[in-house]
Amino acid sequence: MGPMCAFAARLVAENENIVVTILTIADYYEKSRFEIDRQLASPSSAQRVRFGKFIIMLTSITAVKTFTDFMAAGLAYAESYPAVYKALSGRQGISCSTTGASFEGISPPVAVIIDHIAVPQVKATRALTGHHVPIICWITGLGSSFLRLWGPKSIGGVGDLSAMIQEAVQRTGRSALEVAEEFYRSTDGTVVRIPGVPAMYDYEFNPQKVE
Repeated sequence: MGPMCAFAARLVAENENIVVTILTIADYYEKSRFEIDRQLASPSSAQRVRFGKFIIMLTSITAVKTFTDFMAAGLAYAESYPAVYKALSGRQGISCSTTGASFEGISPPVAVIIDHIAVPQVKATRALTGHHVPIICWITGLGSSFLRLWGPKSIGGVGDLSAMIQEAVQRTGRSALEVAEEFYRSTDGTVVRIPGVPAMYDYEFNPQKVE
C-alpha cells in the first residue's frame, strides 16, 4: 500500500481538481494513513485528508477488523469491492468499516487503479462500467522480490509454487487455500542468494514494521 499512497499524494498535490479514493482492508488502514501523512508532511484530520486543496478519501471496506491470514483478507476485500465501486459510480456515499466515518457522494471515478493480481476486482469493474472507465494495473516492488516469488530455485526463487501446493494438498488432504497461506508465510531463516543483490534471510522478504 505504501507506493500507492505515495502516488495518490503526488496526484492530489499536482492537481487541485483530483480526488483520490483509496479502498483498503482494516489491517492496512493505519499504515496507509501514516504513509499519506508522511507524503504530505501534515497530520490528517479524521480520515478525509484535507490540506487546503488536497483531498484523499481513505476507506476500509471489509467488515472483519483483522485477518489471521493473507488469503482470507484478499477474499474478503474482493467480496466487498463490487458494492462499494457501484456506490462510487452512482455518486452515492460510502462509509469506512474501521472508523465508521461517512463520505458523501462525489463525481464517479474516471479511472481505477487495481493490483495486478486482483482479478475479481477487475471483473467487477468491467461488469459495472465496461470500458468507459479505464483500468490501470498497479505493480510495485524490487526485481529481487519478484524473482523470489516466481523465480526458479536455482536463482533464489521458491520454485514452482503451483506444483508444490498441489503436491501438499494431495499428501495432506488440506485445502489449497490453507497450504498456499502456509507457503506464503513460511520462513526458516534460510539465506537467499539472488544474482545481483546482497544475500538476505528469507524472513526479510516479509514486510516488517520499523520502530
